[in-house]
Amino acid sequence: MYKIVDGYYEPQDIMDRIFRNEGVEVKTEMSSFELAFVCGLLKEKRPKKIVEVGVSAGGTSAVILNCLSKLNIKTEMYSVDLVDYYYREPQKEMGYLIDVAKKYLDNSEINHYKYSGGIGSHIEEIGENKDIEFLILDTKHALPGEVLEFLVCLPYLSEGCIVVLHDVNVHHIEMCNSYVTNVLFASVSANKYYTYDDKAMYGMPNIAAFQVTKDTKRYVEDIILGLSIPWQYKIDDRMMEQYWNVIKNNYSKSTVDLFARVYNTQQHAFLVKDILSRHNCTLYEFKTTWNNSENVVIYGDGYWGTAYREFAKREKLQVDAIVISDGEEICQKDRDGIPIYHLSELPLEKDNTTFIFAIEEKNISLLKNNAEKAGYEKFL
Repeated sequence: MYKIVDGYYEPQDIMDRIFRNEGVEVKTEMSSFELAFVCGLLKEKRPKKIVEVGVSAGGTSAVILNCLSKLNIKTEMYSVDLVDYYYREPQKEMGYLIDVAKKYLDNSEINHYKYSGGIGSHIEEIGENKDIEFLILDTKHALPGEVLEFLVCLPYLSEGCIVVLHDVNVHHIEMCNSYVTNVLFASVSANKYYTYDDKAMYGMPNIAAFQVTKDTKRYVEDIILGLSIPWQYKIDDRMMEQYWNVIKNNYSKSTVDLFARVYNTQQHAFLVKDILSRHNCTLYEFKTTWNNSENVVIYGDGYWGTAYREFAKREKLQVDAIVISDGEEICQKDRDGIPIYHLSELPLEKDNTTFIFAIEEKNISLLKNNAEKAGYEKFL
């Protein structure tokens, strides 16, 4: 079911009031048309608990708070961002416009809270009663981005929760790869809301929403399959652990298994991309050369050494030894059964041994020089 939303423009008057009284320009990531879409949904649904993921300067938050005030809705609103500072002006705090806006609200029945550290850090606390009625996702706009954030939020949303997605068609407007919210909107099973901007130069709206139903959770694996599209950035281990904890604790075994397979695929893709960026060849050529080498030695036992060993393990490639330079301390005899030697002690035939230099590219020439002095001439 698709439903057209009537825009509600009046709450945007707070932008003029703040500028007139404070001399502060209210910067928002949404257009006037898009803000009216959000406020129109707020006017229709009158939610008691709102979560906004992606705050920036807080301009959108200010309009939303003014909307709630004008409608006299007693509510709790949580604004969550990843960082502490506004990304366009790092000298200013994230959401700095929110505090300015609060001085101009007529209704004091709005409890507003602001958090940094990402939604994974706070969703269990915010949504412990599974009573979030309105969710706005406006963050990275790159995979996994809003798709993964929605999966983390979904267990804490009430049935009937409205989820607003910004920039659902920005990839057409700006000819970029920011299509993650479009992936989510297309893959989710839900009642869907949109509206058309007749003044825009493009056909499809750049903002949309959907309403969570029983089918949203029943067919959540369709959303996870959307995450099989290549991810555009890596998530740091700390944040991914938070996401994992939510997913493991709230989804079925089969859903968790599917997510694990998708995540493992993405991790391998990043690994392959990192490895191949150091070699002027295709994956097929690289693996073929490796397989055709009688003895393969990884020279280096740091970050890149670990990366090459993991790549070899995943691609079922043989590693015969790990080498470190003479004079460096050998802390253990092997890594996962692969023996570690000093370069001068490597017990392999020099004519039949191929080296992989597992070190930062700027230092490869140093290791290559060491290997050549030791009599080795084959390098991958």
